Amino acid sequence: MVRQMEDVTTKGIPPSEEDPVIHRYLTSLREYSPSPSFEDRVMALVFTPAPLWWQGVRNRCRAFAEPGRVWWLLGGLTGAYAVSLALTVGVVALNSDAVGRLTGNFLVDVGLPVWRSGLGVAAGLIRQTYTILSTTSISGPVLFAAATSLAAVLVLNSWLLYRLMRPGQIMGIGQNASR
Repeated sequence: MVRQMEDVTTKGIPPSEEDPVIHRYLTSLREYSPSPSFEDRVMALVFTPAPLWWQGVRNRCRAFAEPGRVWWLLGGLTGAYAVSLALTVGVVALNSDAVGRLTGNFLVDVGLPVWRSGLGVAAGLIRQTYTILSTTSISGPVLFAAATSLAAVLVLNSWLLYRLMRPGQIMGIGQNASR
């Protein structure tokens, strides 16, 4: 830049004598030539838009997963799972002979002992919980208050999850904000 300034000067004096303060500042500046990795660093910051088909898919997913629709979607998926589970259990229960022949009695040989052991574990946990609660000196109203507070915590957690899933609110710019 100093060299350009020397060439541009129309007076017969050197630039260092024409404006010494500016000349000192210009000579203190380092050279502004890009390094070999300059192009890579610049290109890493360049935003390239996604292909049009991917933008369309993304927009459809965003429109489908709006906050009001998400709860219906989650409820629908839960309901669909419950219905499919009930249908599966019903079909297996009504056609147990055919299912037993089809699976080679695998369900009876393996599934029945697993089911019984699972029921035994659940019954043992319920029995132990009842024993612990019946031997404590906690009164009924205190247990009721504890159960009610746990239910309230569950509702609070559901509400917080709903709040977290909502998109951010856009804050309006005040009248005194400078542009």
